[in-house]
Amino acid sequence: MAILKSFELNGKYGFKDTEQRVIVPPKYDTAVRCFGTDPTSHRICPKYGSVSLNGKCGVINESGDIIVPIIYDDAYPVFGDFFAVRKNDDVQKRAWQFGLINSNGVVVIPFEYRLIRAYGSFIQCCREAASKHNTSSSGMDFRGSVYDYWALKKETWFNASLKIIHEGPGIEAENGFLVVEQHEKDYSSYTSWSESMLLGLKNDIGRLILPYEYSEIHCVTPKRIIARKDTDFHWRFGLYSSDGDELIPFVYKHIALKDGAFFDCRKYCSCEDNINNKTDNDRFLYDKQGHECWHNLDGQFIYEGYGTVLNANLLAVNKSGYWGVINQRLQKVINFEYDEIRCIDEALIVGKDGKMGILDFSGRIIISCSYTSIEHVVFSKDYYPSNRLFHSDELYGDYNINHAFDSDHPASQLFRSRLLYLTGPTERSYFKFEHLCFSFIPESDSFFILSTEQSSVIFTIKEGIVEHSESQQIFPITEQHYVVMRNSKWGIFNVKTKRIVIKCQYDRILYQGGDAVILYKGDLQSKETLA
Repeated sequence: MAILKSFELNGKYGFKDTEQRVIVPPKYDTAVRCFGTDPTSHRICPKYGSVSLNGKCGVINESGDIIVPIIYDDAYPVFGDFFAVRKNDDVQKRAWQFGLINSNGVVVIPFEYRLIRAYGSFIQCCREAASKHNTSSSGMDFRGSVYDYWALKKETWFNASLKIIHEGPGIEAENGFLVVEQHEKDYSSYTSWSESMLLGLKNDIGRLILPYEYSEIHCVTPKRIIARKDTDFHWRFGLYSSDGDELIPFVYKHIALKDGAFFDCRKYCSCEDNINNKTDNDRFLYDKQGHECWHNLDGQFIYEGYGTVLNANLLAVNKSGYWGVINQRLQKVINFEYDEIRCIDEALIVGKDGKMGILDFSGRIIISCSYTSIEHVVFSKDYYPSNRLFHSDELYGDYNINHAFDSDHPASQLFRSRLLYLTGPTERSYFKFEHLCFSFIPESDSFFILSTEQSSVIFTIKEGIVEHSESQQIFPITEQHYVVMRNSKWGIFNVKTKRIVIKCQYDRILYQGGDAVILYKGDLQSKETLA
């Protein structure tokens, strides 16, 4: 299994894998940008790859074998081992028909439609559609179609078992549900076109879960549905289960699921039309009084006031300027006594009176609030240019010859995940995330660097402070080795053996990757291995 990316050579397209090995030689006229399967990759690509040759289209697999013969006028994967294929009418140039076939070439949805495509976990089939050739540089869109389609009408919706679940317009497919309209709008009539159609909701077997009486429906999880009802110039939001049971009554002006864990419900807000490419949340202008009501995933009321989601089970809430924590079971885990609370994967970082500490998820104190900074040490083996997120000349990943660690300039070192607790200009303490990259996923027993104004130590949740690690300054250069300063001299500490492996007697240490460091003492320079 691998992700293959198309490349062009002398006007022909082939595919290479992530290691730049040619898997499919360049022999096609056009090709989809990427395809394949790789559980470790963040790239979203179709499972199979569409290609074209001499004006005809087909589909290949990761080995380059032809799965759908190159005989169709458009061909691309829908989902699973089903493929949408188009046949043009050679006599009537603007006439064409789509059908759905399986990997054996058997027609499973007849050639009766003008478009067939995947929409969420459903198959959308339209008896009316317009099309034109795709004009992108590769000649195909992301799914592998050589045409662009629009003006879709007379829709029929199939589920993954190829059973018809709905005849008519479908608005959105989310989490195994289809938001539907009961009737198709008459776009030739301005009155009909400008009216807001009422929406309903069907599940993947075609059962009508919610009747046609809502102006908005959002299936935010496979088991939870936010809906909006309009009456004259007023509106209210409520929450349903996947069976259609009401969990939160229609008393709120807006409901949003935060981080997939808790529902943020607002009693007061105004609503603007969704114009200028605004997102759904941009439409709602919240009041400035903090009228937030928090509910758990079962719809139970938790707290009224400011809140922020920590993880799937914990919600930080504010009372009179101090933060505490409540869990999904409505239990208060941490009292209202901290200036700030943040979650970093396996623990809670808390701030109090300008100092930082660490709690576990039950509220037990692991490290009291006595440190000025806490750094969560995480390394990535991938290299990413960071011009959009950080400074234009920086990278994050492993140290290398082009981006070395230098004890003379530690501020310009490689980006790592650093969480600082600082005192702001107004003397109000706050958290500041420095060099925090969302793609880092900490290990279950990762290391932290705890610092005061005088010294730093290395720490793990499981074992506590690492023996013999106390130093004036600490900087990680590998997962096992840390550059440390003691008595104003630099050396190397090994967190696995818990001892100094290069004595702290050097004026400068330079690390350019690999298993060796360059050591400077006065005018002398030497090289020593980390092993």
